Amino acid sequence: MPDHESDFIERPCQSAPGTIRLPYRRYRGTGTARGTCFFLGGGPGMSNLSFRPPEAWLDLMDVVVLEYRGVGKSAPVLRSPHFTKAVLKPVKRLSLAGSAAVADDLARGFADLRSQGVAFDDFGLTSMADDLEALRQKLGLGPVLLVAHSFGTRVAQVMQTRHRASVQGSLLLGSNTAPGLIWFPDEIQAVWRRWLGTQEAENTIGAEVAARLLDGWSRRGRWSASDSRALVTAFFMAFGQSTRQRVLRTMLAAQRGPSAAWWLMARLYSPVMRMTFSWPAFFVTGYVVDGDPAAVARADAQGGAAMFQSPSSLLFSGLDGFFEAGGARR
Repeated sequence: MPDHESDFIERPCQSAPGTIRLPYRRYRGTGTARGTCFFLGGGPGMSNLSFRPPEAWLDLMDVVVLEYRGVGKSAPVLRSPHFTKAVLKPVKRLSLAGSAAVADDLARGFADLRSQGVAFDDFGLTSMADDLEALRQKLGLGPVLLVAHSFGTRVAQVMQTRHRASVQGSLLLGSNTAPGLIWFPDEIQAVWRRWLGTQEAENTIGAEVAARLLDGWSRRGRWSASDSRALVTAFFMAFGQSTRQRVLRTMLAAQRGPSAAWWLMARLYSPVMRMTFSWPAFFVTGYVVDGDPAAVARADAQGGAAMFQSPSSLLFSGLDGFFEAGGARR
């Protein structure tokens, strides 16, 4: 790990005990008159402190990494077993109608957090952007560069809007805009259609696979809870260049009939879901940021004919429980 300094900032909040402690790391390179970059990784529900800046970055600038609220080494961390239990439930269908059991556990999770004194508003984008500004002031820095990825780009956009004079510039990788945590199958299908028509797709997966996946994917009446699990695993794995070809070929094999590889992807669902996110933080921040029932209903309605039926119908099935526990979209 590159040499770094570690400390923390303490921020006021509405949640018990009234403050949130956020650790940070400051990686310094060599030389003088250097600029400073704040890095913001993906999520929500993932620790920002897991990022290690490449040496090439440190040849150019110092890098500061601040922990996100409610995860990792922040204090307090959002904890409730109901959220992990919810995402591990068998799902009859990747739809709101098929996710009723998930919604019940999510409602229990939100009620549990409220009973612990958690104020959901503490975990939105405005608070995260203000954390960055508080850290910038503590370190005595001038305007900083923001380098952000995926969900981190949402935080960066709010930071550069609320604290414009504090931001020298932004590099947004995989930019995410509202309601970016809700995946719309029609839009995803359009992206895949464009990619499947490229020379890269033909060279990677072949014309036959591309043609069979252009018009969506189904199990032709054989759908089970295992298919829902395998399809969520496939959705996330298909974004990786190293796994995309294998995933698409496995989907094609499963569409034709029984497939050992598809069965294995269903089995991978539980470890993937356990390890990927801190689920209480994912659901709280995700719902505060993008908890729009109309957008979720639109994603759900598009799911039937798409290659990737949106996991949003599963992940956003608990909005009623969130609102009943006092939550609101901000």
